[in-house]
Amino acid sequence: MQDKFEQNENESEIEEIKKNLLENKIIIPDRRISRILVLKALYQYNFLPEKIEYIGSFCWVKQKYSDFILSYSKKLFYGVIRNKEKIDQIIKKYSKKVFDQIDLIDRIILEFSIYQMLEDKNLKHKIIIDEAIEISKAYSNKNSYKFINGILDSISKEILMEG
Repeated sequence: MQDKFEQNENESEIEEIKKNLLENKIIIPDRRISRILVLKALYQYNFLPEKIEYIGSFCWVKQKYSDFILSYSKKLFYGVIRNKEKIDQIIKKYSKKVFDQIDLIDRIILEFSIYQMLEDKNLKHKIIIDEAIEISKAYSNKNSYKFINGILDSISKEILMEG
């Protein structure tokens, strides 16, 4: 059986998206690429937590990315893991779904988005939410983006009210 890290389907997916976007003169922002890599890393981590160093090093990524993309990916990956309990409590507070019934991809998108809202004061919440919606549309179920938008919007409002 081929190791999931050895499969380069995900990287070719990203390359295909980039190619299509570049042909239309649209460039994928570096932070979006980082978020997509973190989605994939956290997905792997959920099944192979003992491989945290390997996953977090992003050496399994076949595509060559800039130092910014890789360092930002590592920051998000380890930030979510370090704050997972706090982040998951926030998700439980705002979700109408039972936590264990939230699709894993949706939960991961929520986790790294909430981490960014809490930790990166330089990023506007609207940008974080928009990115989460776009990634959800590309990687999750048809209507997941509505669920993700609702939760992140509520969390954003509370964070902004708390100042």
